Amino acid sequence: MQKALEMRQLRACGNWARYAAEMLAGVPIHLRHGGQAALARRIAEQCVLLARRGITATDYYKYGLDSRAVPWDAKCEYLGVMDHWRWIQAFNPYSYRSLTQDKLVFSRFLAQAGLPVAPLLGHFGPAGRAETGQPLTCVAELFQWLESERIEEVVFKLTRGNRGRGLVALGERLGTATWRGVGEERISAESLAARLNAGMTPAGYLIERRLRPHPTLARFAPGVLHTARIVTVMDERGQVEIVGAVLRIGTGMSAVDNFSQGNIAARIDPATGRLGSGLQKISGVVRTTVAHPASGLPIEGTIVPGWDHAVDLVRRAARAVPMNACLGWDLGFTPAGPVFVEANDMWDLESPQVTDGYGLLATCLGRHLEHRDAMRLVGLGFDCEAPKTLSAYAKQRGASTTAPATTAAALPVLDEHSVPAESVLTGHP
Repeated sequence: MQKALEMRQLRACGNWARYAAEMLAGVPIHLRHGGQAALARRIAEQCVLLARRGITATDYYKYGLDSRAVPWDAKCEYLGVMDHWRWIQAFNPYSYRSLTQDKLVFSRFLAQAGLPVAPLLGHFGPAGRAETGQPLTCVAELFQWLESERIEEVVFKLTRGNRGRGLVALGERLGTATWRGVGEERISAESLAARLNAGMTPAGYLIERRLRPHPTLARFAPGVLHTARIVTVMDERGQVEIVGAVLRIGTGMSAVDNFSQGNIAARIDPATGRLGSGLQKISGVVRTTVAHPASGLPIEGTIVPGWDHAVDLVRRAARAVPMNACLGWDLGFTPAGPVFVEANDMWDLESPQVTDGYGLLATCLGRHLEHRDAMRLVGLGFDCEAPKTLSAYAKQRGASTTAPATTAAALPVLDEHSVPAESVLTGHP
């Protein structure tokens, strides 16, 4: 007992030291940014938010929390990236991370559950093999397969990649061992080999049939599969709620649509599928984008095609993986309907909070965090309860934590022993 107490105290000291270091690291960021408030006030305010909500200096300016127009109670509804893995593990235990992090495993899992996924053609890597049986363990075997099967319109994705890194898309064939890339780009065998080798990891690449966007979304940029990130949270009775939904719209400059890589993000109204205004990160600064930069078409007001069906699919998918109760689902919208691209257990906090214009604690997630006794895992654990009432600021922007018919409040309250064993206060996964 004494040893356990000493270990807890050591961990607490370690946490304080890390947070103190983060506070110091944030000072240059504050110095680079101007603000409506005095420098000392901004630093002090962000340090308090870091301790209470994990808000780093980068988060502070990314979400516009330096603005005097955002009241203090609204600022306390935001969640930051500092140690956010701790509270996420209260929903998604570490032992089940491989289910969503390995795209090959997850593709087969969803297909077995009867959910729509991109057709799988093979796996390229140390133990790679095509679905038709040919070995794909090296570049020579890969190109032999590509030529013998006349493969075209495929996507190579890192099996354990994220944020679109390492993705290579091949379009129609333009000749022997030559394919169309994005726009007028031509991809030769040599350039394909160079790209795959540059990103290669022990887990290799997943090879899937390339999905084309639904005509409604193809109007923005036809060569990119524009995907929705839908974050869901599920309680112990299988009641699934949507925390937030964002459509990532590719600019057409590359085959990916990730917001972190300069593409556009727009809030999706979960009830109607209607898009809000577009946002784009330019030189690290988030700016409103009224019209798509390539097509000139307005973004706000567009209805995501097949939205109701997409919501039904993510609810089904969430119930298929009850061991991971809070996931960020990526769905592509094709002419044939919504298709799962992947799911993320460590989903990013940026796009839903940026596009919604209010913090995640102003959504149903706050209620679920408190229900799982996971607020103590946010920041340094000063607040064990989520905000009881929504800020007027969040209400003006459409926030609501209204519970469904089966509410979390009606469920038995979890005690500290109910938080998964993996949700420890020590050691980053």
